[in-house]
Amino acid sequence: MQGNCQKQFITILTPENQKQRLIIQYAYSWTVADDLYQRLTQYGYGNLYGTAPGTDVNSSSGIYKGDVLFFNWGQGLGISHAAIQTGYGTDPDSGFVGNYVDEHTNNRYHAFWSLYPYNSQASTTTIYLVTIDAS
Repeated sequence: MQGNCQKQFITILTPENQKQRLIIQYAYSWTVADDLYQRLTQYGYGNLYGTAPGTDVNSSSGIYKGDVLFFNWGQGLGISHAAIQTGYGTDPDSGFVGNYVDEHTNNRYHAFWSLYPYNSQASTTTIYLVTIDAS
């Protein structure tokens, strides 16, 4: 790892069925939720303004559009997931009404903010609420 980037090597097949090795470089802080949390809160890009339990089904819980939510599932691994609050409405999969988030998960769109309907570890989850410094 060099600086704040990580390289990953993958092998793909070209249309001619020839193997080709690609180097993918990405920002480490955007692929590891805990690193993103540390970057935002320790370098002044964001401010931790509260926590919430994974069982919270309050429709608003004081989060606002653009806030980043970090999830610690309570399994001893620390923060391992992040989502961005993008709006208010009905979660199309669970029917919960309230703030919803979007995340890197490709099988869910506009999920209820606490992920309670999907989170099998909701009773041990802590959610860290971070607002981004827009100045």
